[in-house]
Amino acid sequence: MEINHFDHKHLLWRMYMACSSLCDGQAYVCGRLFCNYALHESCAKLPKMIQSPYHTDHPLLLQRSNIFTSSNCNGCGNKSSGFIFRCNDDECKFYLDLDCSHWFFSLLLLCGRK
Repeated sequence: MEINHFDHKHLLWRMYMACSSLCDGQAYVCGRLFCNYALHESCAKLPKMIQSPYHTDHPLLLQRSNIFTSSNCNGCGNKSSGFIFRCNDDECKFYLDLDCSHWFFSLLLLCGRK
């Protein structure tokens, strides 16, 4: 199975990564020679946009964090080295890392919504 993901320009192939330092378990990896991109299956399935109860003014968009220029997570105060959800309004500067948004996903799954 192959997917396109917004965070990488090449097709990603699903495989089991038992001994990789990048991912453990099911992952999507780039098939290009010398391209070491790997993405956890769970990260590949993240929604591109959420409406969070932490920030009801605007939707939050999934993006790769930039630890050098991004703000700290508004939930926990930490910088993220992976994906974050940021406010759709550029002037708003609201960010949530995946840990802080995780409980929201869990709640949706318990309620049967995706």
